[in-house]
Amino acid sequence: MGLLFVFGSCSWFASTKKGPQDRASTIAWIENDYQRAMEAARAQGKPLLIDAWAPWCHTCLSMRAFVLTDPSLAAMSDRFIWVAVDTEKLENAPVLAQFPVEAWPTFFIVDPVSEKVQGRWLGAASVQQFRAFLEDGERAMANDHRENDPPLLVRRGDLAAIEGRH
Repeated sequence: MGLLFVFGSCSWFASTKKGPQDRASTIAWIENDYQRAMEAARAQGKPLLIDAWAPWCHTCLSMRAFVLTDPSLAAMSDRFIWVAVDTEKLENAPVLAQFPVEAWPTFFIVDPVSEKVQGRWLGAASVQQFRAFLEDGERAMANDHRENDPPLLVRRGDLAAIEGRH
């Protein structure tokens, strides 16, 4: 009887405890609908941010719980169209064919006009790193890079890798 009470108490305690995954997101995500997200990006003239994630990926879940819900990203939330693509869903296979994933999570910033990748981030990031990634993607969209600018060189390397030109 005492064990049932202990387990019941632990269950109650766990259900009343709020973790970072319970925080309200500052970002309006479109879930598993690349076409709808691309149409919105084109209509609004905003870059598309793709979060290619998997439900088994602890790094993906950590990014979703701690980084992508951080209130400091609120200022950037209306500068992009945000789509989360579960890489385990068969319906997302065409997206993954167009934007191959080599590590989880992978984030892409895509130009809505050309559908070309303007930025790619593999794996985990701090909030500050993710903000810098978003800002670099915006600069790439605006074409304000100098020829030897490091973010431009990284972008070119990412494009070559996506196209299989290692």
